[in-house]
Amino acid sequence: MAVPCPLSASPRGPKESRFQVFRWLGIDRTVGRAMTEFLLEVYLPAADARALEKASAVARAGAEQLAAEGCRVAFLHAIYVPEDETCFYVYEADSAEAVREAARQAEMTDVRVVAAVTPPRGVDHS
Repeated sequence: MAVPCPLSASPRGPKESRFQVFRWLGIDRTVGRAMTEFLLEVYLPAADARALEKASAVARAGAEQLAAEGCRVAFLHAIYVPEDETCFYVYEADSAEAVREAARQAEMTDVRVVAAVTPPRGVDHS
């Protein structure tokens, strides 16, 4: 059974980030209403390249399924930390709840979702 999109109307206007550094620089990563990056953290024991690929495909499919239902959520990439047996999936979404719902769609359990900040590429910070 499909769950209604967990996104609420953003109090921020178009192209307005809630992160001060982006407001100061006058930049944003998306077109239209800005989306925030989120990290979804999950335990992934002793994964090899094939297991990581499969887990990433499942995470991507969950986001794509939710996006097809009209939610603004997109899987960007994965970062695996073998020493900690932890995988971080990086998403762009309107809310942490949208990312949690994408994880539910992908049948991922025991996840942690937090907002993240990635400095824009190609900007000289000196």
